[in-house]
Amino acid sequence: MSKTVTFSIRTTDLNSTIEQTFTFEELNIDENMSNKEIKKAVDDIFRVWVWDNISFSCVIDGIELDEN
Repeated sequence: MSKTVTFSIRTTDLNSTIEQTFTFEELNIDENMSNKEIKKAVDDIFRVWVWDNISFSCVIDGIELDEN
């Protein structure tokens, strides 16, 4: 049975959660790598997964930003 990794993001004020579970195979992680190598690979993939699942914006009312 393949090992799995579960990623999750939770918002505090809306109390909503996004959660996804992946197999090592889906993440292209070799189960025979060292624990340190696995942790680094998962950390790198997690960062990308978070940014792909979060949409955000910041609006400053009344301020025009110079595009230069």
